[in-house]
Amino acid sequence: MNFDVGEVKARANGRWLALLHELGNDPLKQAVAQFERSPGSIRHGPCPVHGGENGDAFRLFKDVAVTGGGYCNTCGPFHDGFKLLMAVTGASFKTTLAQVAGALRVFPDAPQPTAASRGTDPERQRSDQRCLQDMRDLYRASCPVATASDGPGQLVRDYLAKRGIDALPTPHDLRAHPALFYKGEDGEANGHYPGMLALVRDPADKIVGMHRTFLDGQGGKAPVRKAKKEMPRPSDLQTRGGAIRLGAPTGSILGVAEGIETALACWKATGIPTWSTLNRVLMEQFVPPAGVEQIVIFADKDRSGAGQLSAAKLAQRLLTSGRDVVVIQPRPPIPDDAAGIDWNDVLCTQGPAGFAALHLQGGNPLPDATPAVTPTV
Repeated sequence: MNFDVGEVKARANGRWLALLHELGNDPLKQAVAQFERSPGSIRHGPCPVHGGENGDAFRLFKDVAVTGGGYCNTCGPFHDGFKLLMAVTGASFKTTLAQVAGALRVFPDAPQPTAASRGTDPERQRSDQRCLQDMRDLYRASCPVATASDGPGQLVRDYLAKRGIDALPTPHDLRAHPALFYKGEDGEANGHYPGMLALVRDPADKIVGMHRTFLDGQGGKAPVRKAKKEMPRPSDLQTRGGAIRLGAPTGSILGVAEGIETALACWKATGIPTWSTLNRVLMEQFVPPAGVEQIVIFADKDRSGAGQLSAAKLAQRLLTSGRDVVVIQPRPPIPDDAAGIDWNDVLCTQGPAGFAALHLQGGNPLPDATPAVTPTV
């Protein structure tokens, strides 16, 4: 059944809050309810696409009633209600258009609308199969960074070297790809770029996600709007609790940081194996492997305080579980033109000396800080 795209979009204009509430899953319904309670303020909540219980992952746009759009700190922007519903349900644009037409109840031939359901409909299953195959193809076309003496492996090493990282821990889950496909956003052109591929493993050591860093081949990031992207993944693969594993824990000690480069900088300067959670959402959800009893959390220092807060939330949870936890944040002030600084910034500007007394001695971390639950913002 075909519907006129322009007419459906025109009818949906101004009614997207009701449409998202009717067609969305529970997290999306929650986001709509929060927005309607406080329409003048920005309200964050769990992402309706990638899940999670984090309170600052997803928000609806201020003009959501008109556009239907929203933004997730992990998934990125959903520019309109169609894109948002397609991501939530895994349905095609044609199916989503029909669902919206049905929910508008002004098109006699439109199907009866049904609420979003992940993993049950044939379209979701086909989407999951495509995502899984894409991940497999990407992995097969890549190679380990450390064993590639030239080509894409060297390009990744050049990129890291420009960030003060001239060695890699072992084992690690970084790979090099000769030509990652970049899908342009908002009118950007598509293209292929060499890149760094990072594997995300869940607490059970299963690969549940992939992260891509697009490079320019000269030690920098590719000239694109979003040079770092996560791969779409099947709905049954959840990154909650997971991380990119960069080195094995030293005895019972492990570090954790947000960014890949930040985690590698912490290992380079301190000798503490440090895993990357990619972002503050997964930072809060991180689950250390069995046998790790001492955690050093290398927090980002954000002007908003978001990085410090996520580190503190993780620390609180780990302390409650009986682990020893230390939260460290960079000492330097945040530059006027920056939203924050991280430990890779410290390594690039001050070298290992910027990490003060952070090192391993006798199997114990000796950070220049005290165990912390509440961050300094």
